[in-house]
Amino acid sequence: MFKSLFSTRKPAFDPALGDALGQTILSDAKQGKFDTLLREIDAMRNGQWDRRAFYIDLVGEYLTNTRNIETLFDNSTGNLIKGNIAINLAWKARGGGQADTVSKEGWESFFKYLDSAARYLIRAGNRIKKTQHHSPFCRPLQWDYKLTAK
Repeated sequence: MFKSLFSTRKPAFDPALGDALGQTILSDAKQGKFDTLLREIDAMRNGQWDRRAFYIDLVGEYLTNTRNIETLFDNSTGNLIKGNIAINLAWKARGGGQADTVSKEGWESFFKYLDSAARYLIRAGNRIKKTQHHSPFCRPLQWDYKLTAK
């Protein structure tokens, strides 16, 4: 129907929203390569938080091969990305229906992935404390309180 109304073909879905770097990051991540993502988000640590979050969320939402996840380093950034991916996998396993329509297997997978996400995100926070690198995506709430308390 779209084609007949506008005499053109239906546009392709682009999860990166036309962002060339996002398209490269997603393509690489699907192949188990995270070098571009890690290099770019490390360069964005000082002030480009929205772009950084966009790229992490992009990989988290569209990467479904769990074998590729394990290739990420065991550092704060790698564990942050792993946690984000695990949260998205949890929601995909659960499905989008109301709670009473989710199968037992859906709930079990959901909680399994959320447990993994919690471990990754806690590990990311612990890695930050050890390196004293303060990322707003992983720092504990009490650090923010100490920074703003007068």
